[in-house]
Amino acid sequence: MLLAGMMLPISLGREWMQTVAGFNPLYHSVEAGRALFADDFSDGSIPLAFGLFLVLAVFSLGWAVRSIKRIAG
Repeated sequence: MLLAGMMLPISLGREWMQTVAGFNPLYHSVEAGRALFADDFSDGSIPLAFGLFLVLAVFSLGWAVRSIKRIAG
């Protein structure tokens, strides 16, 4: 939660925290949520977050289907 910037904006953190947060998918979703809440639909974090979570959803679905097929035999 700390490196996603949920409690405090990551801009208040140290430089290393800001660098690590860029690799955290939750950070991008938090930034997109803040932009949507502020009615800033032109913010670049919104399509980035949606694209990132779409890719993660596809990988998760594929992993789940493969796991269920392996269990089912």
